[in-house]
This record gives sequence, C-alpha cells and structure tokens, in this order.
Amino acid sequence: MNKKIFDVKTTIPPIRNSTSRSPSRRAFFLIPLVLACFALAPAAQAVSPPPDGGYANGNTAEGTQALFSLTTGKENTADGYKALVDITTGSFNTATGFAALFKNGTASNNTGTGYEALKNNTTAARTQPLVL
Repeated sequence: MNKKIFDVKTTIPPIRNSTSRSPSRRAFFLIPLVLACFALAPAAQAVSPPPDGGYANGNTAEGTQALFSLTTGKENTADGYKALVDITTGSFNTATGFAALFKNGTASNNTGTGYEALKNNTTAARTQPLVL
C-alpha cells in the first residue's frame, strides 16, 4: 500500500502596509468625515453683549440678557436675569437681582438691589432703593 502523500501549501497573502496606501484614497474618506462632523456639531451662538466682561466703557454683566440693549452707556454693573435689560445710554448704574432697573433706558447714577428693584424707572437719577 503505497499511499501518496500530498503536500498542501497554504499561502497567506501579505498584509498591505497602511503606509503604502495612497494618501488621496485616505483623503476621500477623511474629508467627508470631517465635514460631516462640522455639519452635525451644535452651532456656538454668540451673545451680544458677551457675559462676564468684554464690554466696552467699563460695563460688567452677569445673567441672561443683563445689559442686553446697552449702546453707549458706561460704568454700569448688572447682576441678575434681565438686570438693566433696557438700558441704552445710561451710565453709572448698579442693578442686582431679577429684573432690577429693568426699564432704565437713559437714567444714570441709580442703584437697584432686589427683585424688580426700580423696575419701571426710566429717567430718574440718583435713586437707591433696597427691595427685600
């Protein structure tokens, strides 16, 4: 009994080296991927005026829509939701609290501390109520 033994050779194909791939082939994959990431990323929305400083003329604000309508007023400080929201040209005002000095458009030298302090003041100057 003579059996013939077959010698089977399995050839493993060489793995292509990733550095030998065409750069343009990678670019066709990466460029659309990057563009898709930018398209799907949430848009950053600027707030005007910016919160936490960055205001001209020494103005400072902290809170949603604080100093929102400010144009040329200077040295104003607004701390709270809609504090000094309607101010345009008034200067040297300090508002602390929800809607403090809300309608203070052109009035200057006022201090309102507390919930809606001097909310309807539009032109009076040098008022300093404290709302508790």
